[in-house]
Amino acid sequence: MSTNTNKPENIRKSESYFLIAFALINLFAFCLILGSITFLTGHTLSAWQFPVALILALFVNFRLIKILYKDQAASFFGRNGIIVVAIVLVSVFLAGLFYDVSFDGQSYHMESVYQLGKTWNPITTELPDSVNRTEIDYVNHYPKGAEVPQAAIYAITNRIEYGKATNLMLFAACFFLCLSFLYRIDKFSFKKKMFISALFVLNPVMVGELISYYVDGQLAALALCFLVVSAFIFIEAKRYYLFLLSSIIIVTVNLKFTGIPFILIFVFGLLVLLLLNKKMQQFKQVIIGSALAGVVGVVLAGYHPYVVNTVNYHHPFYPVMGNTKKDIIGLVYPESFKYKNRFGKFFTSFFSHTDELKIYLDKDPKVPFKIPFTLNKTDLKNAPKLGVKMAGFGPFFSGAVLISLVLLLLVWKRLSDKQWRINMVVILGTLLLSVFSVSEAWWARFVPQLWLFPLIIAYASETSNIKSEKWLRGIVYVSLGLNICLSLLIIPWNVYKTAEAGYQMDVLKASKDTIKIEMSYFRSNRIRFYEHDIPIKEQHVDGPHVDSVIHSSTKFEVPANIPPVEMPALLKWIDAVKKKVH
Repeated sequence: MSTNTNKPENIRKSESYFLIAFALINLFAFCLILGSITFLTGHTLSAWQFPVALILALFVNFRLIKILYKDQAASFFGRNGIIVVAIVLVSVFLAGLFYDVSFDGQSYHMESVYQLGKTWNPITTELPDSVNRTEIDYVNHYPKGAEVPQAAIYAITNRIEYGKATNLMLFAACFFLCLSFLYRIDKFSFKKKMFISALFVLNPVMVGELISYYVDGQLAALALCFLVVSAFIFIEAKRYYLFLLSSIIIVTVNLKFTGIPFILIFVFGLLVLLLLNKKMQQFKQVIIGSALAGVVGVVLAGYHPYVVNTVNYHHPFYPVMGNTKKDIIGLVYPESFKYKNRFGKFFTSFFSHTDELKIYLDKDPKVPFKIPFTLNKTDLKNAPKLGVKMAGFGPFFSGAVLISLVLLLLVWKRLSDKQWRINMVVILGTLLLSVFSVSEAWWARFVPQLWLFPLIIAYASETSNIKSEKWLRGIVYVSLGLNICLSLLIIPWNVYKTAEAGYQMDVLKASKDTIKIEMSYFRSNRIRFYEHDIPIKEQHVDGPHVDSVIHSSTKFEVPANIPPVEMPALLKWIDAVKKKVH
């Protein structure tokens, strides 16, 4: 076995970045498994699950480093362990700086994290309607692949916002895994490696949900991780690649109900690719590894909800499916979509302006056709928003996809390599099959992996120096880069909303009064009051002295006597700007 000093620089860097991602993803898989074992033994989450999962992830890294680097393992592991722990701590710190003001985050994801982090065992107990009447089915029956690690963090910190750190950790894992692969093939400059990794990782769905409790961004990250690990396995059969693939499967099938069909399709596509390229060793390894991971993911880590839902409600995907299934999506899409199939809805959204569609104001809004690459105020206003419905990947995505198809045709005609063509059909076909397996593929956050389609084509054309192909590839990259820039605007917006919410809590606390509060969809808002030591009393509130919790449907009665509270500098500056504008 080669030592560290004998390995090429690109391989050492590739392994270094890989091991960071390896530890972070394994951390979530181990935390899920430990959490499920805890529930199965009749206990609840406490302060030990997350740190033990981290220790296990680092231990697995150490064992792998011992194999790869032998006598230099200690120093290599020391650096690797420090980086992994630093990413975890920095992620927790950054997550705590922001309030989650998203709809799903406030309505049921945060509620799930809170209940799991306190005394709830979802295997032995079903929460009553009184906990969260409007969203209780989602809290009780949805997968907890994101919420269990988040609740394990909450159990340590006792601060609900810290749980969002899992998004940041997976984001980091995804980025380092991409860098690892690019160093493994070593065809690009450092800047190009960083640029390509950033384009793949900064999926607008992931960016929009980065500091919220939404889980679609994590699904986007894991879909990309699956793709990259599959590429590693395709190149070389190594057990630790299969170990990471298994961890990705275990976490993905527990994030959302759609995680199971996505994984089945992805694994099938990988097996077909390996079989057609006569890579029989990898083929056998992937079958065995994926089957074992699937069993662990669904039966052990996913005992709740899959086994519990099947036993109690006769369907693993209850309440989305089963005898008493609920129509969730029908409440939030235009009336006209009821008469369209999945392809009709998809192409309507694909060729439309990026729009939030406020269905609660207009049940059947007009969705005008948009010429690709055109832009208007609707696009600019909605592109930075979380969970945007129509054309949710950004205003230039449709154009990027069309240009990538032209690029694919040019490369297809130029290259006579039959195997390359077959591989591209399998890879892109698998991706599209996963997208259209979802009936609501028109909504970007339900199919975040679609972001990869034009990027895979552009990346596959990187070997070409033909001017026309370079220009088309550049258009794809620039178009997607502009969409990323627009999506990143949600971060300063979150900074502003966090400042508003924090100031609101400071003002209410300064009153030293019991706050009369009425909660509907967002009952988890009460946690914010608990953490600020603000006493509350739930009751109906009405009248001229009623206000709302920032970016929420929760209402409260403003106390009569509030002493002056210093407004944050950011809010003062924004107020001054608003006055000048108006």
